[in-house]
Order: sequence, then C-alpha cells, then structure tokens
Amino acid sequence: MFKFKQFSIEQDKSAMKVGTDGVLLGAWVDALRKRVLDIGTGTGLIALMYAQRNLEAFINAIDIDLGAVEQAEDNRLMSPWQDRVSVKKCNAVDVDDQYDLIISNPPFFNDTYHPFDDQRDIARHEADLTFDTLMDVLEKTGSKALAAIYPANRWDDLMLRIEKSTHAIKRMCWVHPTPQKPARRIMFELEKDFEGKIREERIVIEDGGRHHYSKEYKELTKDFYL
Repeated sequence: MFKFKQFSIEQDKSAMKVGTDGVLLGAWVDALRKRVLDIGTGTGLIALMYAQRNLEAFINAIDIDLGAVEQAEDNRLMSPWQDRVSVKKCNAVDVDDQYDLIISNPPFFNDTYHPFDDQRDIARHEADLTFDTLMDVLEKTGSKALAAIYPANRWDDLMLRIEKSTHAIKRMCWVHPTPQKPARRIMFELEKDFEGKIREERIVIEDGGRHHYSKEYKELTKDFYL
C-alpha cells in the first residue's frame, strides 16, 4: 500500500504502480474543472488526487484492464471522495460524453518497444491508447481540455497532431530528473480555441542525489506525500 496524506493506494492488482509521472500530473494539472475523465486510470491515483484538490469535481475513471478497474474501485471505496469518483471498465474509443477535462498518464513505449504478455508490458505499451486516440476522443466528444504527460522526446510528434486540432497549448512543463540532465517528460494542457500566451514551466525532480528532491518538487507535491 502507498499512503498519501488523505488517501491510500493499493496496487497489487494493477499493472501500473504509483510513480512519479502520475503524482506529477495529478499535482500539476489546474484543478479548476468540475466534470473530469481520467483515461487509463490504473490504480485510480490521478482521479483521487483531482478529487482531493477540487471538492466540487466529479471524476469518471476508466481503464481497459479489469485488474486495474478492480484496483481503482477498491481505492475509490477507501477514499473520502467515493461519492464523487466513479470507476468502470471502458475503452477510450467508446467514450461519447462531453467533459470539462480529460486527463491521462498514458503508456509510453510506442514503436521503440514491443510488449510481451506480461500485464505491465501491455499496460505500458501505446498500442491501445495512442495520442491520436486521446485527441480523437477529445474532439469527438467536444470536451474542453486535455492534460497529459509524455516523454519529452515525443514532443515534436505530439505538436504535429495538436496543430491539426481545434485545441491549443495553454500550459506546458518540462520535467528534468536532475539539474544537469535534459528533460525526460513533458506535461501539457490543451484547451479548445485557446488563443492566449502559453505558460511554459520547468521542474527538476532531484537536485542533490538519489531521493534528494528539489524544493520545487516538494512544494508541488506537499499536499500529497507524507
């Protein structure tokens, strides 16, 4: 069990465990929207983080993996926000409701990795949840915004798809593992018909050795980590 300040996460049934990517996105995304869809919820981590940050929000959490759905449901029922979070087994392509925000910590391996039959490999592979799929769901449903985290080296490809849509980048954050290393992740928020100035940020995870977290990372996640 992974314990946070206001909730706990069981993760024995889910292929995707609690990790820095999910915690980062859950803490960084603007939690201003009330009707939210978490695609590929895994343990339900991001859905519960959002529920903690916005006490007026209702979050639907979906996943295609039955083990993940069962795990997220268990975690939902243990949380203080079970009346504002729902969990169900659903493929992203079958989503047809409109949301204020779609949020996702999707799989990353893309063409550089071919999964075996292991559950974790399948969950981390992009075959079932590509960025094109996320964008298609965003546009098909007329949802207002999308927030996601991806490898930084995918950014040029992601931009090509974003530029073809009616959604534009509102915020973005480059995530560096240490001050000396290049960004490994990019977090971003898209908003429909947004024409303002892009808010570009950077964050360093560790600045003094292994598990010596930076002041900015601790500040971002202070409402969650014990």
